[in-house]
Amino acid sequence: MGLKRLIRKSKGKRKNQIKHARRRFKSRFDISLNSNQYNQLVNRIKKGKADFVRRQSNRVSIWDMEFEGHLIRVVYDKKTAAIVTALYPNNEALETLGERNKYASTVEVNG
Repeated sequence: MGLKRLIRKSKGKRKNQIKHARRRFKSRFDISLNSNQYNQLVNRIKKGKADFVRRQSNRVSIWDMEFEGHLIRVVYDKKTAAIVTALYPNNEALETLGERNKYASTVEVNG
């Protein structure tokens, strides 16, 4: 795979991550983010002005922040420098997924 294709692919991924996050802000918190607001939220994460919750993987981390009167948990992708999604704080679905992934590697398969 050529370098140009990799660059183009990551730009498409970032664009889709931003689009997804904006949809989640709207559907879950009734907040319509413009580009300036989105970039401000990303900069808060980069500068450590949001509350770090935990690291999901080497490139993905979970953050809590307040925005327009809402406490919002966001998933941030360090590689694309994008907020991937917006969740309710203390999202049980995320915790369940983390637990399931934690134990998935320890399960033995009898063949």
